Amino acid sequence: MKSLLILIIAAVFLAPATAGSADCGPMTSGHNLLACIESSDPQLYGYGLGFISGVTFAYRAIHDGAVKPEKICIPKGVKIKEVKLVVEDYLSNHPDKLDQTPWVLVSEAIREAFRCY
Repeated sequence: MKSLLILIIAAVFLAPATAGSADCGPMTSGHNLLACIESSDPQLYGYGLGFISGVTFAYRAIHDGAVKPEKICIPKGVKIKEVKLVVEDYLSNHPDKLDQTPWVLVSEAIREAFRCY
């Protein structure tokens, strides 16, 4: 499980940006991520959604015990498009943070929305 997690995270971070992704790739800031997930171009949208999916998978692995858990609990029925909406809302509501690293922003959005109580 740990090897699979590392492989998926590496694929997300090392995947080259799709052609024509000047507005949204590579993933170096929240600006890029927001541009991708708001794009009407299916390739760019998929690139952004894939990035969010990689971070979400990592948190699920943490929650399932593959890695030391943090206080984040993503319910099993939550779809990746729902997580995308959480991230998009977070990015839209925190424009002052868009210069930060995108995986940090995705992590903050997920942590804020899916705390374990």
